[in-house]
Amino acid sequence: MLPFVPAVPAHAVPGTRLRGCSLSLADARGAPRAVGRCSVTVGLASPALTRPLAGVPPAARPEISGTAHPGAQVTVRDKDDQEACATTAAPDGTWSCTPDTVLPAGANRLQAVAALNGVSAMSEQIDIVVAAEAGAGRQ
Repeated sequence: MLPFVPAVPAHAVPGTRLRGCSLSLADARGAPRAVGRCSVTVGLASPALTRPLAGVPPAARPEISGTAHPGAQVTVRDKDDQEACATTAAPDGTWSCTPDTVLPAGANRLQAVAALNGVSAMSEQIDIVVAAEAGAGRQ
């Protein structure tokens, strides 16, 4: 399998299948060696997780925010793959959510997953350390 990146129109909607794709392989001299049809589904750009900041101890229920493709459903997951919070990206691509319950005290990791029209993408992970709150715990 040869890696390649097709050019996609800027207005292409994630999850859309593009028609009329063809592939032509040539040798080093430019002589055609193989021709065929292909199928391309427009992917989704990775969301960005901008808050809380890595290395800055957040509150037990921090505001979590970032950017994603407008209209994408964004779910933030912790180190145990538990949903911390979820929301939909605004028309300008911004999003924010606050966990319904406190995050467990100690080391944790957050990652945003965006989904739209059957395609999804993940953000980089950020490491956080949540301080213990008096009488706090996942409820």
